[in-house]
Amino acid sequence: MLLRECAKARLEGIESQLRNAKGDYSLDPKAARFPPSPDLAQPAAASNKDVTLDALFKKRRDHPENKRTVSQATVRRMTGRSAP
Repeated sequence: MLLRECAKARLEGIESQLRNAKGDYSLDPKAARFPPSPDLAQPAAASNKDVTLDALFKKRRDHPENKRTVSQATVRRMTGRSAP
């Protein structure tokens, strides 16, 4: 049963690609069987604040559970300047 469905899905994909190759870019009617995808363009409520790479690096460097110290070479490579 599963192999039959996999083969069916493969053939449907081939048919869709063939329609596209012929210039038919209309929506695939068989794709309607899948649930709609979540809107990925909307940011999560907790991530409204802009975060820079420097801020992420500093947060990682200063985290209390970070047992290792970050070398000056790593700081220069990651931020382009020496650590405070």
